[in-house]
Amino acid sequence: YKFFEGIGEIANVRWLTDKETGDFKGCGFVEFTSEDPIDEVVKKNGEDLMGRPVRLDYSTPKPKKEW
Repeated sequence: YKFFEGIGEIANVRWLTDKETGDFKGCGFVEFTSEDPIDEVVKKNGEDLMGRPVRLDYSTPKPKKEW
């Protein structure tokens, strides 16, 4: 949350973990309450986060399942 402070309101953060050990896999997803701050978020690509350069990119919405 602190890394994105001042950019936009975060709706959800989801970290990927190993199913067996629960260890953090080094990847996650941040969802914002609107699309407005996304360009500013991606500009932070390569900045240091917890001692490592962070890789940020745009995501695409999952297609809705049609039954």
